Amino acid sequence: MKAHDLYQDDIYHEAQEGGVEYESLYPLELEQLSQPYSNLQKRLTELTDKLARINLVLDMTLSNDMATERQRMALEAARAPHAWLWLLALPSGHLHNIKACEFEVMLAVRLGYEVEHLQIKQGQANCQCNSALTVDHGMGCASMQGSVVYQRHNRLAAIFCQALAGGESSQIKVEPRGQFAGYGQGSPDFVYRNARNKLVFTDVSVIAARGSANRQHLMTKSLVLAKAREKQKRSENDDRAKRNSADFIPLVFEARGGFGDAAVKFLKAAGKANRTYDRSIQPWEYNSHFQYYMKAISVALIRGSAQNLLLALQRSH
Repeated sequence: MKAHDLYQDDIYHEAQEGGVEYESLYPLELEQLSQPYSNLQKRLTELTDKLARINLVLDMTLSNDMATERQRMALEAARAPHAWLWLLALPSGHLHNIKACEFEVMLAVRLGYEVEHLQIKQGQANCQCNSALTVDHGMGCASMQGSVVYQRHNRLAAIFCQALAGGESSQIKVEPRGQFAGYGQGSPDFVYRNARNKLVFTDVSVIAARGSANRQHLMTKSLVLAKAREKQKRSENDDRAKRNSADFIPLVFEARGGFGDAAVKFLKAAGKANRTYDRSIQPWEYNSHFQYYMKAISVALIRGSAQNLLLALQRSH
């Protein structure tokens, strides 16, 4: 028996055991409710929603020839570790905050829906930079006027620095230009000294599947773009870091929400070393320092991608 058949049976049997007809409970429009949901109704809702998710995955499997490129990309991107964290972050001031229009467009992207209400059709419009406008191009284009790609980058770097504060790291500096061998007048995105007093260089990077080759890669395996960018950043920076007796960490993300491995390890280490995180004043994210900043990073990443996509749509031709 298939998985979705088993869940369909679970839904039916739970309804029967509760002495009610399944069809009378679900689906149920909210405006039809005359009293709060019972525990049974809540359980049926959970099971039916789970069934819907299973069917969606079955419909979008990579072996399904009917799945569109948009659906295949959405499926693999959704499989990426931690790509869903922004959906779990409760609104809480500047760290966990996203506008309704931004949430709506990124939810459509995540589910593989056509963003029809924004009148975008893949490849049928041009970005202001004259490239074909796709969802992924819109999330990553830095060439159009008013692009927020750099603001997204700077926001992520600022949250990483905040995650280090109150821990065992010291001398945290953002873009200390012209101070290190091999960087000329440039610099790492931020530098700090860890608990062993070792100098650490970082580079924050967000990659979007803007070209056709990258879109094909994204349909193949989750996080493939992030892993390739991590490798590229290490090849560009490892030698320069060694010249300055420093370690190098590439903090890489995919514009659709995926976290690179090194970024996750960085936040785990920052959380372990932190001594000032107070759960009592952070009731919206009671888990830990690590969970709090993982969600803050996720929201900032998705918010920046949504803002850039919406801007690209406004300026398309």
